[in-house]
Amino acid sequence: MQPIIAPALENILSFLAPLFLQEAGDDIRLARQAASETLQSYGVTTDQQVRLAALAIAFSVRALDALSRAATPGLDVKAVLRLNGSANALNRAALQCQKALDRLRTGRSTEEVGGFAAEPVMMPDSSQMPDLLAFVRNAIGTGLGTRSGLAAPVPGIGLSRQQRRSAERRAEKATRREQEAALRTDRIAARAAQSVGSPAILPA
Repeated sequence: MQPIIAPALENILSFLAPLFLQEAGDDIRLARQAASETLQSYGVTTDQQVRLAALAIAFSVRALDALSRAATPGLDVKAVLRLNGSANALNRAALQCQKALDRLRTGRSTEEVGGFAAEPVMMPDSSQMPDLLAFVRNAIGTGLGTRSGLAAPVPGIGLSRQQRRSAERRAEKATRREQEAALRTDRIAARAAQSVGSPAILPA
């Protein structure tokens, strides 16, 4: 496994800092310090472990953020359902990263941890919710999310022809499920809006 490299650690802290910026009173120095302390609490010792811990932190924080937004008074039903769905997806991703990190720290072989020791764990473009959700969807869609937690979302790396075909089928199924979920959300929102706008019928 690769040891922690200083420039890589700086990039990770820059990735995590925005998550702590509000609590740090918009002081980026304090935000980076909070990010560093949180990262250290995971007891990481290698570059791969740092990246997995950073992903687990980011997914967890943004999942809570989505749940908090979903509880906003007056928010329409459609937005609430989407935020709750985002929170569930991010929470699952955080758990995946935590499990992968735990396996790495037990010193199990590369094969047992899905190749994390050999393959770099890529990072989302930022720790903002849209980028994290896009990263999760891409990882699952390429099949890498199920093969090795949330490893590099690059289709075809280290996959045989059969594995690529299987990944493509999973991506197609995931797309269909997303489309069906969106249709269900639209129907629920329409029914809710209709029930709110309809006058109450009193018994004779």
